[in-house]
This record gives sequence, structure tokens and C-alpha cells, in this order.
Amino acid sequence: MPDREQPPSTRWALIMAKDPAFLFYPGDWLGGTMGMTIEQKGAYMELLIFQFNNGGFTEAQAKQVLSICSANVWDNIRHKFVCEDNQYFNFRLKNEILKRKAFSESRRSNALHSKKKTKGKKKAYAQHMEDENENRNKDINQNTIFIRCRNFYFEWYEKRFRIKPDFDGSDGKALKEIISYFNIQPSNSGDEKVYLTWTTMLTNFDKWEKFHQGQTRLRQINSNKSNIINTLKNGKAGTITATGYTDALEKRFKEKSGTSTL
Repeated sequence: MPDREQPPSTRWALIMAKDPAFLFYPGDWLGGTMGMTIEQKGAYMELLIFQFNNGGFTEAQAKQVLSICSANVWDNIRHKFVCEDNQYFNFRLKNEILKRKAFSESRRSNALHSKKKTKGKKKAYAQHMEDENENRNKDINQNTIFIRCRNFYFEWYEKRFRIKPDFDGSDGKALKEIISYFNIQPSNSGDEKVYLTWTTMLTNFDKWEKFHQGQTRLRQINSNKSNIINTLKNGKAGTITATGYTDALEKRFKEKSGTSTL
């Protein structure tokens, strides 16, 4: 059967057939599953393995995999996956699989040219590994701050509204844009300051304008972030200036109290 006629899950399985493993980072796993029950952790791992073998899964497939556990755990681990076109997948795992595949292909390409470039092989390989490690560390840092900000949002939302927030691919993209926006501010770069700005903005929800309080989905917060920050700073809506934003954050970071506004 031609590749183009095969369903996405079958094509993904063929792509991954030559790679029987994916990288696993115990420290990231412990941080990402902190607070989960043993049952929830086991269910989460089962779905990660199912994704690895099939590329993704539907909600019906998730419930089938989890069997009798689905009623107790699916709603508690659903936020670990992004849903696009009715297919759920874990963004970190998908990214790690693709990076591993790209790395393997680059090693294969290097090997094919090794006979012609024997003299410079060691130097090229060393540089390749250095670049690979640098890129991996950068990706891990980005994923880590994303997970921290996402987890805080879920905890804040559930505590505030007593329900779980809606979250799909558009919300994940929105959160990344929020993080990038915070990170490019002159006095706000670095994961800790980004996380502090994000948590402070949410915990001061009572000081948001009424209109913004009715727009609590991540993609809505992303659209309103500048006005929300400006409101927290001086109590009025509008487009915040770069200078005003910097001054507000500098003041916030110098204060020891975690309850003050931006």
C-alpha cells in the first residue's frame, strides 16, 4: 500500500519502526508528575507509550487503554496532552522523538561522508555534539518554563473557578507567546522572572478589569496581556509603554512580598 494511502497512525508507526526507544529524563518526570497519584502516573506513562507507538490517540482510545482506570484518572491527566484534530499528543514527547530522529539522520549523513572527510571528522563530530547539546538544553529550558507556567495556570484556574480549564493547541501556542512576550522585556528576561510575572498577574485577578475577568482562557489572556499588566500597574486600561512596563517590573522584583502588584 502506498504511504500516502495509509492512515496517520500507521505512517507514524513505520517512521518509528527503526527506533525502539525514546529519551527519558527522570528529573523532568518527577517535576512534571509531582502531586499525581501512583495510579495517575501509571496511566500517564501508558498513554505516553501509546503515543510513541502510534503518534497520538483519540479520547476513545485513551479510555480504552486506561480501561477501568479511565473514569478516575483521564480528567486528571488530560491537560498533559495537546488535542489537534481530535488527536491527543504530549508536546514534549513528540519533540523529543523528532529531535532523536533528526539526530540519527545527521549521524547517518556524517557516516556517509566520513571516507571523504576523514581528517576533519573528529572536529566536525565534536562540534555537532556540542551544537546538539546546546539545542537540547535550550529546548529543555523552554519546555520547563512552559510546563511550570501551564501547571500554575491549571492549579490557579481550578482553585478559582472549581472546574478544569479548556486547553487545546491554540491555548498551548498562546502560552508560549505569553512567555516569549515576558522574556523579551528589558528587565524581565530569565525563567524565574517570567514565572514570577506570570504568577503575579494571575494571583492579582481581582484587580483585573471586569471585561478581562470574563476572558480567562489562555488565548484570551494572551490577547489582553498588555492591558492586564497596565491595569495592575496603574489601574487604567491602555497600551503599556516599554518604559512603564520595565519600571513596573523592576519595582515588583525589588519587593519581597509576593502579594504586591506588578
